[in-house]
Amino acid sequence: SSVPADFRLVPLRHSSNAQAMSWINRSLAITGATTASYLVLYTGYSKEKKALDPSLLADVLLARRGPKFSIMEFNKLISLVGISTLMLALCPGMEKEQADLTIHSIITLSVHSLLSSYLFYGKANIPPVQEFPSMPMDLVSKDPKQLGKGLKKLAILAGALCHLTLFKGDSWFGKCIATYATIDLALLHFTTMEMKHDATNGWSLAVRPYAYLPYALGIVGAGYQMVKDFGR
Repeated sequence: SSVPADFRLVPLRHSSNAQAMSWINRSLAITGATTASYLVLYTGYSKEKKALDPSLLADVLLARRGPKFSIMEFNKLISLVGISTLMLALCPGMEKEQADLTIHSIITLSVHSLLSSYLFYGKANIPPVQEFPSMPMDLVSKDPKQLGKGLKKLAILAGALCHLTLFKGDSWFGKCIATYATIDLALLHFTTMEMKHDATNGWSLAVRPYAYLPYALGIVGAGYQMVKDFGR
């Protein structure tokens, strides 16, 4: 298989080493800034107070609530960074950084997948493999608990397929399918993994406000790619 045209990880041609290094530095700066923004505006945000709380950031960075808590928060952080850099790679003005941002996304999402498997496999977030055949019945269940199990299975499946879309398609048609499938599957994974149900409010996306950023980036990225692909 090969990487889609927009995601080809090839050396930059017809450019000096200085230009190539400048683009690499810019892509690292973008990923670094994205990470820092999530650290402050996501990790440091209190759902209870509905405001930024520096003590939460200190809890994670200093492991004041234990190493496992910090690792779990770090895992959430890199998942959002991975999805966001993937969406940013498709946005206007990112053509030169696209390949590097995609590499950063693949790395962070791969680490996220490995950490999640270690932390949650066999638990509610990642059910055992032998339970996946019941997913269709779970998804049509009227029981919120059963439906929730189905959504978690769908999230895992969408995440796995998202990884695969980054490495398929070389023709124009294949590239289009892979690009839009990547956006849809990444956001589907995040949405279904984070959906929660309670008796008062029903189903809702139980995330901190800054976690909605990938949706905005996805809309911009998809729109821009559609203009490029079909607006000729």
